[in-house]
Amino acid sequence: AAAFYSQDARNSDQRAHMLFYRGTGPHLSDAWLCVEDQAAEGGGDFNYSDDVYLLEFFAPVPVERSTWGALKQRFR
Repeated sequence: AAAFYSQDARNSDQRAHMLFYRGTGPHLSDAWLCVEDQAAEGGGDFNYSDDVYLLEFFAPVPVERSTWGALKQRFR
């Protein structure tokens, strides 16, 4: 079985195998992960419906700005 990655360049066929979509309506804070689990040369149809996941409560954390000095001080 081949392994596929969310980074297109890491896949043997250099194609996207995972797509993420932001949720809408009642799933506004969620995300959808749609996966194509076959390589192009292996007969993949690239409709991204092989595996579909709803990632509930997907909420990115805001970036906290800092300096290198402050960051190093934090982990001493």
